[in-house]
Amino acid sequence: MLQLSDKTLKKSLAADGLQKVYLIAGNDAFLINTCAKTVLDAVFAGGERFVTLFDAQHTPDEELEAFFLSFSLVSEPKAAVFEDFSGAALNKERAELLRSLLAQQPDDVTVLLKEYVDDKRFFVPKKSQQLLDGLRRAAVVSATAKTGSELCVYITAIAKREGCSIEDDAAQRVGELCAGDLLLAENEIRKLAALSGYASITRAHVDALCVRTPEAGVYDMISAIERGNAKKALGVLEDMLDERTEPLAITAALNIAFINLYRARLARDAKRGERALFDLFNYKKGDRKVSIAYERSARYSERQLADILGLLYALDKKLKSTAAEKRYVLEQALVRLMAKAGAL
Repeated sequence: MLQLSDKTLKKSLAADGLQKVYLIAGNDAFLINTCAKTVLDAVFAGGERFVTLFDAQHTPDEELEAFFLSFSLVSEPKAAVFEDFSGAALNKERAELLRSLLAQQPDDVTVLLKEYVDDKRFFVPKKSQQLLDGLRRAAVVSATAKTGSELCVYITAIAKREGCSIEDDAAQRVGELCAGDLLLAENEIRKLAALSGYASITRAHVDALCVRTPEAGVYDMISAIERGNAKKALGVLEDMLDERTEPLAITAALNIAFINLYRARLARDAKRGERALFDLFNYKKGDRKVSIAYERSARYSERQLADILGLLYALDKKLKSTAAEKRYVLEQALVRLMAKAGAL
């Protein structure tokens, strides 16, 4: 069984040829989808595509058997893609059935198992790998979320694919604003490419287009607070207000951010991992803000976060009822928030 990564997949396709089964597992949905596309491009080589999609969790056993045990009179490349695959979610009978079907799949069929693992420290699940043990021509592809300079390389590649280039500091800023989520970064790059006239994306383009949302501004504010840079946090607030961002929208974004931190802190205190947040709360699968909140929650105590949420509740109520200048109300509340967070 081949052990590959998103960076070595193309090289393996050229050197080792196409495998019959690919387990593509990772903690970045963009990279998982990119790897799946790379395999499918190799399967069909520019010809007509015959792809069958399966819901890995809910497709009945009979439908799986019907697909794998049928055959065509004309041999042509086909692919089966299992979305939302999870080795841990398979019971013993389902795992045995799938292993049996994979062992006897037709030569003209390539199977892709796409598994998203919502864990910051990614590893390929053992149960999923075991499903491929003993199979002829099988590969495990790790699609691990990128950080730092490696993340910038991917963002630069996305820009190139969109028909433009991007300056290094602009790529770094996109990565920060998207919290390392390449799916979000791809969406931002598409907008930035159009803004730049499909030339070179600069930091000014990013600041003009990407930093205008309350969520992005709050991300910068909290980052500054956590670094103890009160002047920077107040500066971000001033910029947002100067750009006519609604005070209530800023408060709402702050409230959501600290609710996520509070939930993550409770999970930590209960000796639970970030996966528990997806189980307990209505987060969309793969939501990167959960990982960010879990990582950052270690900086705060449960008491601190509870106090901050109380402050934000009072702020929201005051903004909706006071005739006072909302800019000063927000500035005053932010100073109090920074004091509770230990930034002053």
